[in-house]
Amino acid sequence: MMPLAELAEQNLSVLRNTSYPGRGFVLGVTPDGKNLVQIYWLMGRSAPSRNRVLISPGSGKLSTEPADASKESGNPYLTIYDAMLEKEENFVVSNGRQTCTVSTQLWRGDSFSDILKEPWKYEPDAPNFTPRITGAWLGLEKPLAIIGVLRKARGSDACERLFFEYPHIEPGFGVLVHTYMGDGKPLPAFRGEPREVRIPCDWGGSNATFYWQHLNAENRVALAVKYIERATGKSTVHIINEYKKVPAS
Repeated sequence: MMPLAELAEQNLSVLRNTSYPGRGFVLGVTPDGKNLVQIYWLMGRSAPSRNRVLISPGSGKLSTEPADASKESGNPYLTIYDAMLEKEENFVVSNGRQTCTVSTQLWRGDSFSDILKEPWKYEPDAPNFTPRITGAWLGLEKPLAIIGVLRKARGSDACERLFFEYPHIEPGFGVLVHTYMGDGKPLPAFRGEPREVRIPCDWGGSNATFYWQHLNAENRVALAVKYIERATGKSTVHIINEYKKVPAS
């Protein structure tokens, strides 16, 4: 079996050499074990997809917004959403509007897999049918990382629902999932299990810079890293945006 550090570097190399992994996230733990980590990014090929920024208005919330509202087009249902939300010791990240539903219903005591049943399925963006990817950290003392992938079945409109649980993630590492395996027409959906990757730094924007440098420079749009202090539950968000927010006229 390949050592974890070697496997993590190999998986990061694959990410770095993938021209279009789409949207993605990582659930990890800082090397000192003191902080849980959530990393989320946006990528885009078309002008509407690129016309986005990430913002964090407070309370651990991360949302997408148009960079220039005067140029906004496309379906806002698929492009404008909360990407991270938290309630007490539940910390959710996703690539769509399911974030709010998952966060609210986890807080109410519903199970992660039950929440992501019908009507939730892959995105209705034919011909790509982008997978819905959702993750969460549950708890602080003995945190559980969970990931759900809802994707279109090959040759059918059926929705495949894959769920992964990680009762322990080694400090300094995380698990990665993204929407596409690379570029293409249509875009090929993510396959396989979430992949182990490295979380190199304990705090600050260094992890944001590290992962930003692993995304294709022509297609990356925005990236955020949230740190969650295990001792207090306090969260801090660091953001990198490729494009500047244009003030409304």
